[in-house]
This record gives sequence, structure tokens and C-alpha cells, in this order.
Amino acid sequence: MKVSFVTHGACLVLLASMMSAGAAPSFPVVKQISGPGRQLALTVAVDRAGNFAIAGSLEGSADFGGGALAANKGDRDMFVAKYDRRGNYLWSKRFGTDGDDLFIQARFDSTGNLVLAGEIGGKGADFGGGIVDSKGQYDIILLKLAPDGSYLWAKRFGDDGYQRADAMDIDAHDNIVLVGTFGGHVDFGSGALSGNAYLAKFGSDGEALFSRAFSVGGHFLEFDKVAVSRNGEIALSGVFSGEVNLGGDPFTTADTSTIRTVVASFSSTGTHLWSKAYPALGSALAFGPGGELYAWLYIRDPEFLGYGRDSVIFRFDSSGDAVLWKHFGEDLFPTMENPSLVVDNSGTVSLVGSIDGYTDFGGIVFVSQSYDIAFARYDANGRLICSALYGDKKPQFIAALATTPDDGLVLAGSFDGSIRIGDVSLYDSDGSASSKTTEQTEEDIFFAIMDPTSPPPPRRHAAR
Repeated sequence: MKVSFVTHGACLVLLASMMSAGAAPSFPVVKQISGPGRQLALTVAVDRAGNFAIAGSLEGSADFGGGALAANKGDRDMFVAKYDRRGNYLWSKRFGTDGDDLFIQARFDSTGNLVLAGEIGGKGADFGGGIVDSKGQYDIILLKLAPDGSYLWAKRFGDDGYQRADAMDIDAHDNIVLVGTFGGHVDFGSGALSGNAYLAKFGSDGEALFSRAFSVGGHFLEFDKVAVSRNGEIALSGVFSGEVNLGGDPFTTADTSTIRTVVASFSSTGTHLWSKAYPALGSALAFGPGGELYAWLYIRDPEFLGYGRDSVIFRFDSSGDAVLWKHFGEDLFPTMENPSLVVDNSGTVSLVGSIDGYTDFGGIVFVSQSYDIAFARYDANGRLICSALYGDKKPQFIAALATTPDDGLVLAGSFDGSIRIGDVSLYDSDGSASSKTTEQTEEDIFFAIMDPTSPPPPRRHAAR
């Protein structure tokens, strides 16, 4: 294999001369949302008409298209903004307490209503139905908005401890599935729970259908990913240290300093189906069109795979049997921060996250010097379609993906310094792109729309 070198911004890119290398991804629409302070787009969701929403946390102020929204209450406020399928502004809203608040997940239901999961850390939030206060350090918030952004309902859960909403999804019947981590007690409407992590399901009206708590004998247990299949199967993942039993065989780490990742499946009524534990750190989940579960994991134990550490994608069938669907090279692929995995109606798999180090998605080796956003897209057979690395000398930590009804993509996230997506270069509003420092300062938000009808541009040959 012949390897050549090119530079892109502050990053060195190694281009391997292979026919399967794939093209650069094409994003015809790229937009930036900026303002003073730190703005984080933590989640993106797309409705059945192709409209999409981004949500997250807001410091300072930002103009999403309808005028500046200012976080004038506490440390961080929540925001949500909606756009049409071409990226044109529809509406935006800010909510907050006198403390620290954020939305962590957004999902549309079948009628275009938007459900948001997040946390509030203070007093005085008004989502449209009256004042809502946190009872402790952080409380969980579920909020439902109509297609035009008007208030439908809001639910708060928590006591004087801390309760986190870490991931949320919606099933084909518009039921809401929520997972997270908590201390103290939490009652979702079906009785008070105690433990370390929870799985809860709600009807479209926000009323509880079931909730379960799980405890660890040892150090900690955290659920941070969830996905729901078309037939209602629930998959979740998270990390633990100690001993944990989710309903099948117990899993144990060698000591409290060892961390493992658990992947588990539950029925639509919350019955345990199967669970697996891996010597891994970090995960991302997505169901395919046939009900198969895809899980991205970073395997840290070189003996587990038999050839070294690696980032992998496993594909699970309904009984929990897994095949190694994709791997990215022995000891080459570093762990990925904040990974997001999606599978569209044709079985195309897309992955995005933040990496620091070498990345080989299938013949093109990227080198990140300070946490850049890495993106890759594969067909149903695992062949690379396109891949890219976005960033400069500043750290880029946040990115999320959502599929569109016509099997396109919306990529959203936050950046510091500068990034180049396709032919569009973005520079954050605080001017740090021209600074020599590599420290993180203030981020702006971006989103990019991939139209599946737009062919990717040809990849330029590397300079020999």
C-alpha cells in the first residue's frame, strides 16, 4: 500500500492509495449560529417531513434566526431551535432557571410534536405551564412541544439528590423511553425508585408506563445510550465498575478501578431479554431497518479481540448474538468522545464523534492533533462511502447525527476555532481561530445537511 501525506489546516492527513477509500462527504447546506459565550448543540432530531431541531445549552446569547436569545438567568440555559429541510429558520426558544440547565436529547413523534429530555439545576423555569423548580442538585425534565413550538406538557422528576436524563428515544406508538443515572430517590409515576441507574417508559401524554432501577455492588453504574426498534424493543448501554445484574447473568469487574461497558435489550414492557458486558469504554447504539442492533464500542483489552485494542461496530440479532460488523485497525483508532451512530432505511450506517489521534475509517488515515470531529458513512455491507475529519488546533468535542426521511443526514454540533465542511469554512465568533493557544474557549454551533441525491465530490489526489 502506497501512503502519501497532505496537510489540512493544523491536521496532518495520511491518504492511502486504495480504491475503497471512499469520497469526501457532500453537505450542500452548512450554517453557523454564533454569539458571545458558549453554545453547545448536544442533539439533533428530524421529523417525517424532513424538518429538524437542534437543542442543547446556551451561555451568553445566540441568534438562531429569529433574533438573539440570551441566557440571562443562570450558569447555562436550555435552547431548542427548529428549521425546515433546507435549513431555513422556523422558530427557537430558551428556557432556564437560576442554575445550570440543558437539553440532552430531542426526538420527534409521528405527528411532528417535539419531545425534549434534559436537566434543571435551579429555580424559576417556565416551559409554558407554570414555574418549575429543581428540588435538588439536578432534576430531570421531559418537555413536549407542538410542531409550532407551543407548549403541550412538561414533567419534572427528582428529589433533593441528583437525577440525570442521559438518553431518550421514541417508539412507533409515540411512547417515550428514558435512561439515566441518579442518586437519592426518583418517582416517574409508578413508584419511588432507589439505585444507580434507571430505565423508564412513558405514554405520549407523559404518564408513566413502567420504570425500573438498577444498582451496582461496588463503584458506579451509568446508562448513557438508548435506542428503540420499530417493534418496540429497547436497547441501552452504559458503563459500570463493580457487580451489576440487569436481569440475566451478573457482570463483575476485577476491581473498582476497572470500567466495563454493558449492552442490554429489554422488551417493550421492560422485561430483560439479554445483556452483554465488554472490556470497553464508550458506546453508541442504533437499530437497523430489520430490527438488528448496531453498537459502536471502544475495546480496550487487546486480548478480547485477539489482535489489539480497537474501535468496533457489533451487530446483534434478536437473541443477542453478535457479529463483528466493522473494525477500524489494531491500536490505530483511539476512543471516540460523544459518539453518535445512526442507521437509515436502506441500512446505511453513519458514525460521528470526537477523536484525538489516528483514525482509519477504511483506507484513509486521518491524524487529529487536538480532538477533531470524525465522520464516516458505510453502506449496508460495511463498505466505506465517505469519511472526513473536521477541526483545527482547537478541541472540537460535540457532534450529533440524525437521518432524514429520504436517507440523507443532518449533522449538528459545536466548534471552537475553525472547521471546514465541504467548501464552507466556519470561524467562531470569539476570534480564537487566529489565536495560537490550543485551549478551549467559546464554541459556536453549526449544522450541515447531506442530501442523498447530491453525489459526493471527487477526492483530490494527495501531493506526492
